Amino acid sequence: MRKPAPVKNPDFWYNPGVDVLVTREARLEIEALGIIRPSAPAWGFLIGHERGRRVFIEKALAAAGAEPGTASGKYREVERLWPGKVVGLYAVRPSAELKRAVLDPFFYGKLFIELRFPRGRPEVRPFVVEHEGRFRLVPLPLAAPVKGKGP
Repeated sequence: MRKPAPVKNPDFWYNPGVDVLVTREARLEIEALGIIRPSAPAWGFLIGHERGRRVFIEKALAAAGAEPGTASGKYREVERLWPGKVVGLYAVRPSAELKRAVLDPFFYGKLFIELRFPRGRPEVRPFVVEHEGRFRLVPLPLAAPVKGKGP
């Protein structure tokens, strides 16, 4: 997993020092996406929790063909199933439509994880939706997995 590019102005982060930890179960779900390799851009929800300045990703739930423009409405519906546990969205090769949908006041402060699979290995690029005159994606660091806890 690759570290994101440095942030140009970290003073504008909604919560400086935040990082993202992908649990083993969620990492396996992400790796499975690399095996399946959806032919079209795919997206889904990130189920997890926040503790201190760390966001834990526990599950990657596929949106299964839902149109990107419906992301905020579907987010609310999924939130009813996991109250307080939906922390953001992920996308495999995100479409321009999904990126536009995420850059919206509804998603302010929520995670957006872009997934790539060069050479079959998952590359996780976490961002937070931030507002500094306009909505934009600000890279977040990915916490290193604990050694000895992988498969």
